[in-house]
Amino acid sequence: MKAKQNPSEKIGIAKFWGWQARAISMGSMVIILGYLQIYCTDTLGLNAAIVGTIMLVSKIVDAFTDLVAGLIIDNTHTKLGKARPYELALFPLWICTWLLFSCPEGFGTTAKYIWVFFMYVFVNSIFATALYSNQTAYMLRAFDTNEKIVKVNSYGGIVVTLGCAEHNVLCGRKRMETSLSALSSFATKVGQGLGSVVIGSILTAFGYDGTAVAQSASAILGIKLCFSFIPAAAYLLIAILCMVYKLDGVLAKKRAEGAAKAKAEA
Repeated sequence: MKAKQNPSEKIGIAKFWGWQARAISMGSMVIILGYLQIYCTDTLGLNAAIVGTIMLVSKIVDAFTDLVAGLIIDNTHTKLGKARPYELALFPLWICTWLLFSCPEGFGTTAKYIWVFFMYVFVNSIFATALYSNQTAYMLRAFDTNEKIVKVNSYGGIVVTLGCAEHNVLCGRKRMETSLSALSSFATKVGQGLGSVVIGSILTAFGYDGTAVAQSASAILGIKLCFSFIPAAAYLLIAILCMVYKLDGVLAKKRAEGAAKAKAEA
């Protein structure tokens, strides 16, 4: 027999899909940005290794702005709340994403590199950072139970961040959920930057030429390495790390200790 859902755990359809619309928008942006390196090499005729280096530098800038944004949002107090004002960053985010893929045709090679760098910084380091950093704080205030958060959440990393924040509270520390989210984003973006450099360097080393009518056998091998074998190895490593993940067990132990302590003090 199917268990009845606790009414307090139900999420309205409008609220659920309203929140998912934000997630879909951000997810769409990530997919679009996945084509940036191809746009730079095949359309703008830029060097893959240099493009990868530009993306790494912008990601390093982005990683530090994540930490700053986390501290700013944790100390934000407005009539609209702590996290809601930063939702407005969604509009300039899409404008800058469009501009990123709209480099003027008359620009020289150096100007194209500069355009890509600054537009990429605007997209990731400023506007996407504001949206990603405010997400955990916004979610905690929009949904009053962990069950609702898990139901509506599309990003597994947020659930992990909430677990870390709860661990802080159980250990008598400040929750600092936004700063923890920013730290997670910091690590993610440094990894993305390094990945861009690796991909660009491999493609360049194997002779990839975005302006060529047909790629050489060596370039095709480089493409296969970048988009098949190396990602497969990375996912295998992630699966192994997930198997040794210990936070759930630690939280259960801390909750039990907290309940026992409260019972003893009662």
